[in-house]
Amino acid sequence: MGSALRIWWRGEEANCGAAGRTGGGAVGLIQSSTKGVVFFFLVLLVLVAVISRRWMDDSTFSKISSWREQALRLHSHHPQPKPVTLTCPNHTTTPMHFCRRRITPSPSPSAASASGTEPPPFCPDYFRWIHEDLRPWNPTGITRKMVESARQFAAFRLLVIGGRVYVDQYHRVFQTRDLFTLWGFVQLATRYPGRLPDLDLMFNCEDMPTVKADDYNTSHPPPPLFRYCKDDSTVDIVFPDWSFWGWPEINIKPWEVLREEMKEANERMEWEKRKPYAFWKGNPTVSGRRKDLMRCNSSSGHDWNARVYAQDWVKETENGFEESNLAEQCIYRYKIFVEGRAWSVQAMGKEGSSFILEEVKMEFVYQYMLHLLTEYAKLLRYEPTLPENATELCLESVACGEEGRVREFLMEAMVKWTSDSEPCTLPPPYSPGALEQLRSRKADAIKQVQEWEQEA
Repeated sequence: MGSALRIWWRGEEANCGAAGRTGGGAVGLIQSSTKGVVFFFLVLLVLVAVISRRWMDDSTFSKISSWREQALRLHSHHPQPKPVTLTCPNHTTTPMHFCRRRITPSPSPSAASASGTEPPPFCPDYFRWIHEDLRPWNPTGITRKMVESARQFAAFRLLVIGGRVYVDQYHRVFQTRDLFTLWGFVQLATRYPGRLPDLDLMFNCEDMPTVKADDYNTSHPPPPLFRYCKDDSTVDIVFPDWSFWGWPEINIKPWEVLREEMKEANERMEWEKRKPYAFWKGNPTVSGRRKDLMRCNSSSGHDWNARVYAQDWVKETENGFEESNLAEQCIYRYKIFVEGRAWSVQAMGKEGSSFILEEVKMEFVYQYMLHLLTEYAKLLRYEPTLPENATELCLESVACGEEGRVREFLMEAMVKWTSDSEPCTLPPPYSPGALEQLRSRKADAIKQVQEWEQEA
């Protein structure tokens, strides 16, 4: 009330001053009268405050004080978003030194908890697989020797020390998988400045999972190796694949851009108005199932209501994959999903589903990465140190030397603001019973499909 009264009083004072300059003697009487009225209200306010103080007990004022202190704590601990900018050196000037950006840590979850705020809602259920992927190292932890034993499989070694990201590159990989994967790590560190724990990991950018579970046990733990996929017989640690930030070689845009395009394409045409066919387009040579699928195309005068196309890689490469826009495939009612060599990148058969559009937002991709790396770092039994050949990664060091579609996709995938909220809460691990139920349902589904294949 005091603050509001002072503001209101300054306004009245200014109005009276303006009137006094134009009104003469009558205005002076008004000014005097106004001052008398204001004085009366001031006395009345004091009396009300004294009476109210007698009516209220000390606990009421303590609560008011507590609410005020809590509001101040919430404001001080709530991370404020900051714009993210990228500045590349001018070619006409001396090249600048990259990665000089100051790291300003975001408040940690413990700081937010101390402020009395409610914890964020639970992450989507698939985050539970983080616990399962790291389970092989729960009994022993992860030693430096274990990490370095994975070098034989790795394309690069990635480290985070003091909130800064470093890479020791061993060899280049197919197309730009490594570049866009490293860009993903940089975006994560940019989105959550200072929140990544110190860590040290090996990363493989190839298709097929490598680390066989049967080759290792508790006394001989497997080498921790990150990659894009795994199966039931391997213990590779699954990490979001590079195409979330773009796959320029085949014109798959960054997921945030592509997701919106597909959402708009879905809304543009009602399901009933789409072509009543099942559609698939891709490389049939990488799996037997895809070769079998090609037999379902219209042939011998029989229409199987499928439109199946082999991707002409030579032609598409020459045309810049302009005919491979995933969003434009939403004119068909159905999409066929067929596993490829190891896994199928990005929503190839599921782009119309609410799961892909709602629970695989880039917001959740980054939160999955943050939780996975945080849990992984808890298992480390040593303090990471920089290898001799490691170089620092930042926005400028990764993007400024690129051009064309690669540069375009990097810019489209770049985070624009630091996060202003806590990541979702990591759900607990699956219970043994729940995990067994999931595996049983998967086995039943596979068996059902096999029976349909035999009947067909």
